[in-house]
Amino acid sequence: MRPYYRLVDTDNFGGDYPDEKWAVHGSFFDKYEAEEIQNILNRVLHPGSNSARFIKVVTMPYQLKPGFEP
Repeated sequence: MRPYYRLVDTDNFGGDYPDEKWAVHGSFFDKYEAEEIQNILNRVLHPGSNSARFIKVVTMPYQLKPGFEP
């Protein structure tokens, strides 16, 4: 089976509870295409290296990491 990729919106500062979410509602079979969309979304939604969030490409299966729950 071919690997497929998804885009995840996550914490930019490596926190223990990044509260990850899927950035788009689809998957990609081409990693290059996923990285191109990732770059566009990061420029538009999370500009600058000090942005609190960023989009990353992950290989499926991938388990989203939750946010903090007391």
